[in-house]
Amino acid sequence: MPDQRNNGQNGSLSNRAMILFNMLNEMDSLDALITLTCTALDVSLYICDQQGNLIAHGTNDDVKCQYWENIITSGHVEKKLLKAIQSPRPYNTSMKEEQCGEHNCSRLIFPLDEDNAPGRYMLCLFFWDRALTYEDQCIAAVLAGAFSNCLQKHSQYGQTLESRRIQLMRELLGYKAGLKPYFISSIRQLELQSIAPPYRLVCVRLTSAHQTKAAEMAHRFSARLKTWCFDYNGWLVAIFMQRSVKQIAEDLEDILNENALCGCVSMAFFDLLKMRGVFEDCCSAYSIAHAKESDKRLYMAEHYQCMTFLARCQQFFSLDDHYPECLTRLIRYDRENGRSYLMTLTAYLENNMNANAAAKQIFMHRNTMTMQLEKIEQIMGISLSDKELCLYLRLCLRMNELIELSGPR
Repeated sequence: MPDQRNNGQNGSLSNRAMILFNMLNEMDSLDALITLTCTALDVSLYICDQQGNLIAHGTNDDVKCQYWENIITSGHVEKKLLKAIQSPRPYNTSMKEEQCGEHNCSRLIFPLDEDNAPGRYMLCLFFWDRALTYEDQCIAAVLAGAFSNCLQKHSQYGQTLESRRIQLMRELLGYKAGLKPYFISSIRQLELQSIAPPYRLVCVRLTSAHQTKAAEMAHRFSARLKTWCFDYNGWLVAIFMQRSVKQIAEDLEDILNENALCGCVSMAFFDLLKMRGVFEDCCSAYSIAHAKESDKRLYMAEHYQCMTFLARCQQFFSLDDHYPECLTRLIRYDRENGRSYLMTLTAYLENNMNANAAAKQIFMHRNTMTMQLEKIEQIMGISLSDKELCLYLRLCLRMNELIELSGPR
């Protein structure tokens, strides 16, 4: 560490510290403090927690250093540096100098203490390609104290960060294309891009009784599922990573049963900017699934995507106008003759035109299945060997379900 006796800039240090103190009095957010630190010391910095998860970072230039890029991209700090925050010995600062990629890098490491939680977070300052002076260390120590005060002011930064992330996610559900630059900047600033996609949404429909205590319900779901959860327009919305979907689904189903609620898990998505569309699809899938299978508590949106798509189409044209007459004729024949040819056709189409698999599914002999398919072709006036036609009929069966859920034709 440089010796104070070798640094004859005490006057400069005093003036610089006084200016810095005046500027700190005007700092009201962590973001502003990060910007000030990067500018005042000409450094890059990050803040991480005890597990090495990146909380925030900033840089005053465009340093192309692989070491720095790896930390920012991964959102995690290497284990050897974590010892600086986890060490039980008392200390104020720790300095490490080394060659960092193509850059000569000096690091200053400060544990950031909070009330009753010493060293809960760590501030790491990177000085690129320049000698680290005693003055730098003094100013850095002052700024580290300011970071600690900022954490205390906001009552644990982890909670503050989570609340900011949740607020951003709530805003993303009202996303408009003109605000794209703002959202991209906010996602980067809150380190959400470092959370590995794909993601899933859970949309839980709140009853009128539950809506009066929506915030409490969101907190309860968040603590139980260990993920982000918030209320939005009569829904509880939770977001989590795809790899935890199985465990989340099991825990979620238990919570839904306990609270007499129903919910839907969205399809996987990779871009947080698409959250609004995913949310709307998930809500539509929920409405269809709940009408179709009201005895269930939890639905998977991918099981209802075709009907969700048709429900969206129904906003622009009547499905009845496009429902094929040949299927109507088959349904009428079943009703008038007490037959179940529609069930046979459905099994055949759902098993990808495999008559053997269809026969097993509905416990029918293979020869009976063949004769019924021939009769169906005769009634409908079509050939079931046409793959394009069968794909269309399969879509029409979903259309029929949606029309029946909407009411009698």
